[in-house]
Amino acid sequence: LAALRDSGHLPDLNARRGRRLPLIVFAAAAELWEVVRFLLGVKEVSPSTLLQAPEAALAPLDVIRLAEERGQMTATLEPSESLGCYFERLFHGQLLGPELAPAGWKYENHSWSCSGAGPCVLDCMLRMGDALP
Repeated sequence: LAALRDSGHLPDLNARRGRRLPLIVFAAAAELWEVVRFLLGVKEVSPSTLLQAPEAALAPLDVIRLAEERGQMTATLEPSESLGCYFERLFHGQLLGPELAPAGWKYENHSWSCSGAGPCVLDCMLRMGDALP
């Protein structure tokens, strides 16, 4: 996943593709619980995708609890007021996904862009911040 994310080719992991289930739901349907646990730790995967699926009935209790906890972590957060606030929250260890970005901003190809012809901001600068003088 990191390689796909870094290359800008990470698809929407929560989307249905025709008859194909979202990745986490597919893993639950196949009862691949280690894969489901792993995916619940990926910020691009929404726990509600699993919790709302009928396949959640197959899941062990610890997987359901993990999904609920992750869902509560993201549900209690409000979208950021600005992109700077978003990066600051991310830097302080909050689990944030694109849905918590400020209004008008979207993440695509390793950068944040504002709706319309607005500016682009590279996401990698946050991770490189410690190395810069």
